[in-house]
Amino acid sequence: MHATDPYRHSDNRDALARVFPRLTADQRIAVVLRFYRDLSVDEIARLVGAPQGTVKSRLHHAMRQLREALQEDGYRGES
Repeated sequence: MHATDPYRHSDNRDALARVFPRLTADQRIAVVLRFYRDLSVDEIARLVGAPQGTVKSRLHHAMRQLREALQEDGYRGES
């Protein structure tokens, strides 16, 4: 049986907090609404007044940037 690291979630949150400001304001809004508020792309598009394709693009680019920034910072993620 594998023991859970009680600090892993804190480490994940701290790593994300370090790289999150690197996103544009529009990307941060899209990420927060999608992953923290659990809104659909359609709901986000209506809320921010942007086409669905624009919201999808913002999310795609934001996730790529976050992944790259975390890697650059040496973050290894969950093992």
